[in-house]
Amino acid sequence: GRIRKGFIQKKSRREKRWQRPWSRRWFVRSTDRCLQMKDLEQRMFRHCRALQEIQLPEGLRSIGESAFYGCSSLKKIQLPERLVLIGKMAFYRSGLREVRIPSGTEQVGSLAFAKSGLQKAWIQGGRETGRHYGADVFGGCARLKMLTLGEGVRHIPDRLAYGCAALERVVLPATLETVGRHAMEGTAFLDHWRQRVSAEGGRPENILWDGRHLTGEVRITERLQMIAGGAFYGNTRITAIELPPQVRSIGAAAFKGCSGLRRVWMPLDVTRLEEEVFSGCVALFTDVAGCVRSVWNRRRSLAGKRCPVALHSCHVR
Repeated sequence: GRIRKGFIQKKSRREKRWQRPWSRRWFVRSTDRCLQMKDLEQRMFRHCRALQEIQLPEGLRSIGESAFYGCSSLKKIQLPERLVLIGKMAFYRSGLREVRIPSGTEQVGSLAFAKSGLQKAWIQGGRETGRHYGADVFGGCARLKMLTLGEGVRHIPDRLAYGCAALERVVLPATLETVGRHAMEGTAFLDHWRQRVSAEGGRPENILWDGRHLTGEVRITERLQMIAGGAFYGNTRITAIELPPQVRSIGAAAFKGCSGLRRVWMPLDVTRLEEEVFSGCVALFTDVAGCVRSVWNRRRSLAGKRCPVALHSCHVR
């Protein structure tokens, strides 16, 4: 038969019988003539709390929004390598313990695995992995302890692991280019990073995850290569900052709301500024314009009345 919106349709010569899939295991095999599906529809297994295991066809291309929402007994699932899209809240509040997102998965919706039972997660790298991910993909996963981003991942989406208090180990790839807003906020990983930076006298590693504790004039270590989105968000105590020549990218809203920021020294080799980098920096005017001229003049990305350099997304090649 066919699966539609959480029901199985069994056909016979005389009748059509519908049955809710409450059983513990379902095998959706690509070899079955009627089940060579490419798209799993929205809310298909929503609140199927008895579902423990499911085998998806290799040709599956997309998993619809809220497809496995609330499947608290679903402990494991193998995502097909050809999977392109995972919809919003697809596995929200599910019982999954581990998940491996294939390299070919280009889009992952917001809250796709949020508040689930995940303990380990892998994102395999692809050409544009991370660029089209929604916010809070793993948000609120209280049991998540390890997150691995494979080589090829170029962007960490906004609030990727927001509120994952138990997350201690994060493996980052050498291909990483930009970091979204508050990607690791509320995690043990970020707490340990703050402690290391404090012990080393304020010298961050290649990524500056959080700068809201800094005050006055700040000079960043030469090891820094990128600033995470929202790193200085709302820091009104910082007045000036000097970035090292190795910095290549600054995440979205990195200095948003820094009303006391007056002067920025930025290297001309910065190739990517995300949206709203200096939004709300009302004291920042002519001092920064010359520093970022090499970026915004090529894309004419000046915008915003309250801050003349409330930059929108621009990329220099």
